[in-house]
Amino acid sequence: MRGLDAQTDLRTADREVLIDISIRQQAIIESLEKRIAQLAGRAIRRRRTGRMPGLKPKGDRQPAPSRKPRKGRSHGFARVRMAPTRRVERVVERCPDCATRLSGGWTHRTREVIDLPPVPVEVTEHAVIGQKSCIRVCPRCRRRCAPSPQLDGIV
Repeated sequence: MRGLDAQTDLRTADREVLIDISIRQQAIIESLEKRIAQLAGRAIRRRRTGRMPGLKPKGDRQPAPSRKPRKGRSHGFARVRMAPTRRVERVVERCPDCATRLSGGWTHRTREVIDLPPVPVEVTEHAVIGQKSCIRVCPRCRRRCAPSPQLDGIV
């Protein structure tokens, strides 16, 4: 049987060469399937132990140093809750399984939501007024005066 070399073209090869190639490919496929099964078996065994090979055992770890209790503060620095302007009570009226009306209850927890209303924007245009080249002239002393372009205290 002739084998496939670098010069053989599969489109023009004769029947015996193609059968030989097919038989070799089938042998390669079978060996690869065996290898896949071996690797899958290792992965299953690895999953059973729960650890990857080469990891240090958990018993070698040193225990974490015990911490001292925190020093108590004389004043709390959390944000103080505001007096609510509206209260919404969220209550389950009926049992979700049997639809019986429920009774009793207490405030389990609360959550403060602060709604900020949108404020209309105020746009101020600062116009520099002048005559020729933005300079004004005093009618008495003929001094030319220009406005201050600085808006440090305003903007």
